[in-house]
Amino acid sequence: MASINKSTPLNPPLLRVEADRQGGILMIGCGDVGLRLAHALIDKGHQLTIIKRSPLTSIKATVIEQDISQSFSLNGLAPDYVFIILSPSASTAEAYQQVFVEGVKNVAQALQGH
Repeated sequence: MASINKSTPLNPPLLRVEADRQGGILMIGCGDVGLRLAHALIDKGHQLTIIKRSPLTSIKATVIEQDISQSFSLNGLAPDYVFIILSPSASTAEAYQQVFVEGVKNVAQALQGH
């Protein structure tokens, strides 16, 4: 396993310091990797909003159930940081197209002006 220290990208500044901003963090997508990051950020006191296509329980964050392959809005959200951690729902060409083409386009549109 990789060692986490000051010289590795596995230890970003957000995980080294306590929360100090008001807008919080928006995480778009929260599978296995995102969930580990979410817990680490919450443990540091960060306010977290997660947009995820399926329900997510047992986490101290605001969870918005939204499929990013459909157009959506971020009205009312003003995050200081945004993490985009996407994965398809299946290992098919159609699922990859929905997430990495349509989904990314919709995320970009939703983030305009933020």
